[in-house]
Amino acid sequence: MAFLDILPDPDTKITDAGTAHSSGVAGPGFASISVTSNDKVMMNKTNTGRVITRKIATQQWKLKISYNPLTRDEFEPVYNFLLYYGKLRPFYVRLPQHEAARNSGIDTTILADGAIAAGAQSFVVDGFGTLTTSNRPRPGDMFTFNDSSDSLHKKMYRVLRTETSGDASTYGSSDPGANNVRIYTYPNILRAVSNNTTITFVDPKMRVIMDKDVVQYSLNTNNLYKFDLQLTEALA
Repeated sequence: MAFLDILPDPDTKITDAGTAHSSGVAGPGFASISVTSNDKVMMNKTNTGRVITRKIATQQWKLKISYNPLTRDEFEPVYNFLLYYGKLRPFYVRLPQHEAARNSGIDTTILADGAIAAGAQSFVVDGFGTLTTSNRPRPGDMFTFNDSSDSLHKKMYRVLRTETSGDASTYGSSDPGANNVRIYTYPNILRAVSNNTTITFVDPKMRVIMDKDVVQYSLNTNNLYKFDLQLTEALA
């Protein structure tokens, strides 16, 4: 039996057996979500005022999710899911603000145009057929790689800038090629990516783990449950 590994939400239903199924119970929506980029940088200053910086750890996303007061039927699917995964097993979370890309007509067959080296700050994508302003990624989109040769590459990235052939001609950078887009990403690419790897811009899911050993809730006088979550991105 394959247990559901995505936090139950309005689009993710869970059965009493703990599996994903359309006949299951939908999880509650978030009252709020806070997203933090934890990117540790060491900085030193010399006596002359020169600044020296260097990264000392891999960037990670942190989430804080709060729920509105829940009835027991709304509360139980989420709480039991969390007790199973706890701080022992990673699971996935949908970010409601990124279930859709900024361009609603974004192409779903976007591929890496050539291998991408670990540490790269930008890379070129193709697979558009005819590139338009409405089928390409935009700054602020989140994405993951679906690399068949590296199942451990679970990192989630954010688009910082996008550049087409026309942009390259205007600003003097190298041409990504007709009907291609160069994506500048945050953070830099963590692991090498194979040529023609599929890139997921629509409903990417973040792999996370609980920050705390304790999963706590409170019950008010109206028999409504209240709790929140603190999660950290979990790399494979």
